[in-house]
Amino acid sequence: GVAYALRQAAPDEPLTVRVHSPGGSPFEASAMRAQLESHKGPVTVVVDGLAASAAAHFLATQGARVEMTEGAFVMIHNTSTGAGGEADDLEREAKMLRAVDAQTADMFARRTGKTPAQVAALMNATTWLSARAAVENGFADAVVPARAEVLQRFSPRAWDGAPRQALDKWTGEIIPCQSKPMALDKEIRQRLSLSENATDA
Repeated sequence: GVAYALRQAAPDEPLTVRVHSPGGSPFEASAMRAQLESHKGPVTVVVDGLAASAAAHFLATQGARVEMTEGAFVMIHNTSTGAGGEADDLEREAKMLRAVDAQTADMFARRTGKTPAQVAALMNATTWLSARAAVENGFADAVVPARAEVLQRFSPRAWDGAPRQALDKWTGEIIPCQSKPMALDKEIRQRLSLSENATDA
């Protein structure tokens, strides 16, 4: 994990964190981001394919340079969870989700220079940003060429639910997600010139 990698590195050693993830727990993501921020050396975060949901938190690492490879995407949205119980239980769960969303909006506002309300609107729309759109909106610092070995290991399965426009506007504007999920495996493979047998090892 991140803590183990940091223990292996010299205190002032430059670190590069490569991200390709559909997300996970926002609490785990916050803990990993805090560990990176405690590193005294320069930190570079590189999005190789996808930084979605909690994985997008890496882009908000304070003091880090954030790079997007050509063809990479970022997705931000409101926090979700599964819950059961009585009305009071669900209301407490909803209160917790709103608190996490507010904290996430503040975090991205510090990174992008947008207001928390502007970021909250993007999260509420489940927004996908191309590499260039991520830079233009302050989520990243630069677009860099993708490494060949990364493309050969690219997993399109994490893209279910992405808007079809995302494939047609690699350098386009912010694109809200469509309500109907779409499996993009075949189209992504074609656009990245991957063979049908390429897998996500």
